Formats: sequence, C-alpha cells, structure tokens
Amino acid sequence: MALMNGSELRGYLIGDKMDDPTWGRCTWVRLAGCALADDENVESIRDLYAALAAPWVKDGHFSHFVVAPAADRRCCMPGLC
Repeated sequence: MALMNGSELRGYLIGDKMDDPTWGRCTWVRLAGCALADDENVESIRDLYAALAAPWVKDGHFSHFVVAPAADRRCCMPGLC
C-alpha cells in the first residue's frame, strides 16, 4: 500500500502473508516493509495499516505483526538523532 501525494511517494507499508507453525495464518510487515517521508504525519502509518488489514482479515489472516521504525524524534536519546 502506497501513500502518494500526486506522483510523489510519501510512504508505504508492505506485508507478507504466510502460514506459520506458531501463529497460523498471519501477516508480517518487516522493517524494510515500512517507510514514511520525514515530514509526513506518523499517523499515516496507521491509515496505511487500516487499508491493508481489512483484506488480510477477509483472507483469514488474523494475526498481524508490524515492525515500524521509531518515528518520533522527541523519543530518541540526545546525540543519537
């Protein structure tokens, strides 16, 4: 799922659906599957997830795991951001 502003890519969320021996039918969004432009509102990740989650559930994938980078620089330790 892509977040676009006209023809400009502003963010994306990509998930891998799988059958896992522990989690059953599940979907993973790994770290490389999530990106957002620096000046984009971090709530956009939630909107991208909402757009993807409904079809995942419809397909019987009820466990979703999303690994997303920390987006709030105020939470970083001084000197690291």
